[in-house]
Amino acid sequence: MPDDRRSDREVGATDVSEVADTMPRPDDPGQQARPGAAENSKPRLRHRVRRVRRRIRRNRTLDATWRVGVFVVGAFFVIAGLVMFVAPGPGWLTVILGLAILSTEFEWAHRLLHWTKEKAQAASAKALDPAVRKRNLLIGAAVLVVVVAVCWWWVAAYGLPGPVASFWEWVRSLR
Repeated sequence: MPDDRRSDREVGATDVSEVADTMPRPDDPGQQARPGAAENSKPRLRHRVRRVRRRIRRNRTLDATWRVGVFVVGAFFVIAGLVMFVAPGPGWLTVILGLAILSTEFEWAHRLLHWTKEKAQAASAKALDPAVRKRNLLIGAAVLVVVVAVCWWWVAAYGLPGPVASFWEWVRSLR
C-alpha cells in the first residue's frame, strides 16, 4: 500500500540552519531588525508545526486521528464549496481551500489541487482574451434585451404583479 504522506523535504521544508540565518540573534542587542523582519517569524512557526506533525506521526493512533480530522475538515470545505456553486458564496475559493487542507496529508489531493490551479489559470487567461470577452459581453447584452422585452410585454399584457404593485404604491407614497 503506497504511503500518501509526503516528507518535509517534498513540501518545501527549510533546514534549521537556513531559518537560523534569517533570524536576528538575541545575543546581539545592537542588531536592528532587518526589512521584512515580520516575515522571519513565519519560517520559525512552520518549523514548529512540522516538528509537532513529526511527533504525531510517530504514534499510529494519533496519526490516524490527525489524518481523519484533516480529511473531515477538508471534505467539509470541498462540499461547502460545491454547494456554493448553486448557492451564494465563493464556491471555487472554498473548494480550493478544502483541497489545500486535504493536500497537507494526502498526495492525491495535492495532485488534484495542482490540476485545479492550472485549470483556473487557463480559464482566467481565456476570460481575459479580448475576443472571448467581447463575445461574452455581446451575449450578455442580448440576454438583457430579451429579458427587458419579456418583462415589458408581461406588464403591458397583465399589469404589475400584486406584490410589485403594492411596493410601487408604497414607494410613490413616500414623496
